[in-house]
Amino acid sequence: MKKVIIEIGAYNKIFNDKKINDNTKVKVIFSLDSICEKCPNNENKNKCVTEEKVKELDLKVSNYFNIKEEIYCYNELEDMVFNTITEGIFGNICKNCSWYQSADCKSFIVEK
Repeated sequence: MKKVIIEIGAYNKIFNDKKINDNTKVKVIFSLDSICEKCPNNENKNKCVTEEKVKELDLKVSNYFNIKEEIYCYNELEDMVFNTITEGIFGNICKNCSWYQSADCKSFIVEK
């Protein structure tokens, strides 16, 4: 999954600034977090202008992969999502994303 994020170029800052390995602890939260830090939709560092859309995506991921707001090891999340996602799940989660047509996420995530 690290390769996917780097290839897509979405969150390089997180992986370039920190040493991420399989045992790295990751806190999952369903609100603004460190990944949102530089997003142009993050107004004044405390409000996402697309918050409802993001909540919908978070809920879908949570439901499909049984992810809760808690702390995981990176490799747990990778096993829960990246190693079990199907083309159908990907399509359902991502079909309304503004990047769906312009980025080639599917080839990195589903057709690994």
